[in-house]
Amino acid sequence: MEGRSTRRFVLAAGLTLAGAAFARAQTPPRSAPTDSPRLVLDTGLHQHAGRLVSITPAAVVIRDEAGRLVTFPRRDVVAVIPTLGAAASASTPKPRPSPTLRLVDGQILPGSLRPDRPASPDRVRWDSAALGPVSVPLEDVASIVLLPERDNASAPRPSSADTVALLNGDRALGFVAAVGPDVVLEADGVTSTIPRARVVSLGLANSPRPPAGSWVWLPDGTAIAVSAIDVAADGAATFSPRLDTELPAGLAHVESHDLRAVLFDAARLVALSSLSHAVVPSHDRRWTPPIAFGDRAQATLFAADIDLPGPLAVEWTLPPKAERLSMAVEMPPASRVWGDCEVVVTLDDHELARARVNGQAPEAAFNVPLRCDAAARLRVTIEPGASGPIQDRVVLRRAVVLLAATNTDAR
Repeated sequence: MEGRSTRRFVLAAGLTLAGAAFARAQTPPRSAPTDSPRLVLDTGLHQHAGRLVSITPAAVVIRDEAGRLVTFPRRDVVAVIPTLGAAASASTPKPRPSPTLRLVDGQILPGSLRPDRPASPDRVRWDSAALGPVSVPLEDVASIVLLPERDNASAPRPSSADTVALLNGDRALGFVAAVGPDVVLEADGVTSTIPRARVVSLGLANSPRPPAGSWVWLPDGTAIAVSAIDVAADGAATFSPRLDTELPAGLAHVESHDLRAVLFDAARLVALSSLSHAVVPSHDRRWTPPIAFGDRAQATLFAADIDLPGPLAVEWTLPPKAERLSMAVEMPPASRVWGDCEVVVTLDDHELARARVNGQAPEAAFNVPLRCDAAARLRVTIEPGASGPIQDRVVLRRAVVLLAATNTDAR
């Protein structure tokens, strides 16, 4: 991999700097334990409800609603996830915004920047709320939010240059050479040292990488790539992060109820919200509002909600070897008075399935085979019902595509 030391960019904004004291951010307390129901997602994308009992290299075990133990061979399980109702519950308190480190492969580490200087300037030392001290190469960093409660706290999205957002609202462009007690920014051959207390957030122009391997999500928003995951019958859970940590034996220890979700092979599951799309407006509407996406970074399985505002069609180009599509469809409560429409799924103009949603039946589920060796066009169409296009808004939830396993897949 090409190192960050080979890249230099131009500083596009002038900057006046002044010293300030750094106040170390406090990590919010972990969510209270809850024995929530889970869904085991198998390799047919079928969902099996129950409460998690154990995860071993050989099997995943749950206790179903009748109290029976149900065992699934690990190779037949794609993920263990919360129910949609549990994931979307309005009564679930949102954690207080925390300083957050995000990596180019989608890992999210709430916590705080360590006050000490890293041993190497091309690394970041971070106190993860879940893992303790970690050390990350700068070339693996997508963004760092240091002051999440500021108005401009959203990490800037750089294009060809690293971007530093400052307390006074300015943004400086260049090459971030170091992040520690100060942020070192290089531009036009000039090195600027910015006190960390003046920095709200940073966005680094590093190329994104698709997630791979096994992943774990925790209630505080942590999302971690792991090399091993084990849950014992007594509720003790351990996993091995694929990060440079100071954990004894490289193992993190949590309770099983603190495992929000587990994905066993990220390379086989593609979220529809992560694929490029094209909107085909309805001929019956003079103007079609744009579709909207939820926060993919915080979404379980990376599958953000997709809000389709009325009659239209949306097309996605699927990756080769797409095997199945699974998604839930929901008409939001505000649309259930007049809303009445049909959701139609087609693949290369061949209809696969359709479902009607309205105030009396506001939810539907799709699980359809795709079986396409080459790239194919998936289309989701919202067709107006008897009441016309009024309130025909639907949300696609946990829309994921399963790719066929390869001989090199490690289970």
